[in-house]
Parts: sequence; structure tokens; C-alpha cells
Amino acid sequence: MKTFITTMLAVGILSHAFAQNIPGTKPWVVEKHSRYQFDLEKGNKLVVYAPNVRSLQQFQNIDSTLALFIRDFKKIKTGLEETTNARTVIYKPLSNGQYQLDLKEHTSSQQRFQLRPQSPEPLLLKTSQDTLLIVQNEKSAVINESVYFCFVLNNLEDAEGLVETSTANAHLRKALEDVKKYTGHDLTDERFSFEYTDTPLSGRMFRKVQNKKEDFIAVHPSFG
Repeated sequence: MKTFITTMLAVGILSHAFAQNIPGTKPWVVEKHSRYQFDLEKGNKLVVYAPNVRSLQQFQNIDSTLALFIRDFKKIKTGLEETTNARTVIYKPLSNGQYQLDLKEHTSSQQRFQLRPQSPEPLLLKTSQDTLLIVQNEKSAVINESVYFCFVLNNLEDAEGLVETSTANAHLRKALEDVKKYTGHDLTDERFSFEYTDTPLSGRMFRKVQNKKEDFIAVHPSFG
């Protein structure tokens, strides 16, 4: 009997989250969106693409939607086989008040085992992370006005821990506070787009602040 464990996870198949290639979405859709990147606990990450600050403010309580995803994922999880393959889920509300969940499994080209002298049972390792993409928009919004929350998770089940600790919400609140504190330009003005990162390595900082109709403007030093 093989035991599945999660270890040494790499972005691998799911590098799209950091290459502006969102699952199920054409690159041009988010080319003028601002991009927010956060390191969450235990190697999990969140990348958000928002057309403007106002739209992110509207959907900043991502924990509430994560809780709905957890509820719905549990309904289908019992029918899924345990696997070390990476999974991508797209979860979005529909205009009729229901939710749509698309799940795709990425078959691994190899298997990695860990053999322990003290145990006759080998451990089968999961080496690629899962992706959960939550798409939020106003009922009348066109496709390139949507807000995309792309979670890169060791396992989809890690979403439950994020809700319990309000980790994602806390990062989003801090980012919106930093937007208001930014000097030199009013980033709440919908003419501007930017990249914002909040990671242990870089700290909290803005990059590529620009007018959507003009060239690159500035890189801002870190906050806090």
C-alpha cells in the first residue's frame, strides 16, 4: 500500500499563475489589469488581477467566496480518487445565483517515491501544486472587467485553512491600505495600473506603476 504525502512542491505545471497566463483566460483580458502577488502560509501563494482599485475593494472579502468553494468542493471530493496529480479548478458565480466549478487534472509524467529503511511501505510524493482560480465580476461586467483571484496551493484542501485564519483577506486589506498611502500618483484613479508584491523576500512594494495609455513610470520602494 502506497501512502500519499505532500512535499517539495514546485509551481511546475502551474507556473501560469506567475506568467500572466490565467487558466481558461486569454492573456489580453488582463493586460491592463493591476497585479497583486502575495506569499501565504506554508508555501501557498495568491496572485490577483484587478482592472482597478474600486473593483478589488468590491470583492476584497475573498474569504466568503473561499468558504463557498470549500462547501461545494466537499460535495464532489468524495467522487475523486486520491492522486498526486496537480489539479486546476475554476470557480465562479453565475448570473442565476448558482456557482460553476470546472476541474482539470494534470497527469504527472513521473512518480517520485520516498523509501524509508524503518518502514516497508514506500511514500508516493506529490510534487506539483494545485491551482484555484476564483473569478468575480459585476453582473453587467464585460470579461476584461473581472477580478481574478489565482490561488496556488499545495493542495486544494488548504483553502479551508486560509479561511480559518483570514490570511488572504488580511493581505488584501494591507494592499489596499498601501495603495492609499502611495505618493506621487493617485493609484485609485482608474487610468493607472501597477504591480504590487507582498513577500518575505521583497517586502511590500509597488512596481511598474504606469498610466495605461503611457509608458512605464516608476518603481516604488517597499512599505513597512
